[in-house]
Amino acid sequence: GLNDLKKDPQRLDTMELPYDSTIHDVWEFMLDLMVKHPKYSRQILDAAEMLLGSERWADGFLQVKQKHRFSLWKLNATKENEPSPVSVASRLIQHGVKVDDLIPEVALESGLGFVQELASALKGDARSDFDQSALGTAFREAKAAKA
Repeated sequence: GLNDLKKDPQRLDTMELPYDSTIHDVWEFMLDLMVKHPKYSRQILDAAEMLLGSERWADGFLQVKQKHRFSLWKLNATKENEPSPVSVASRLIQHGVKVDDLIPEVALESGLGFVQELASALKGDARSDFDQSALGTAFREAKAAKA
């Protein structure tokens, strides 16, 4: 079951799927749930963390449209053993998701905390991508305005 896959997410890379579009369809379903039923956001975040342990499933997320539906900036971090929204966002960006596709500038309307934590978590090329993004620019401007 899911607990077995959490322990060994690489098994997702070799799992036989009925259709080529299955991975895309699963991500689309999860993002639709985030928008239509945010009360399930914690379970969706947990499932996303597990799926991102698989290269195949992480690649599948790259094909999804309107990635911002994930709304990670709206979620609060909880217990230490649960994935944080920042860690999921960071993994996605490090895997090649464009910062502005995942997190729109309107995320700053919820405060600077999430974006500040994300900026601190990103390293190397992912941090450069953040700095060059519209979100990164808006974040620097918001910080300067608060100073």
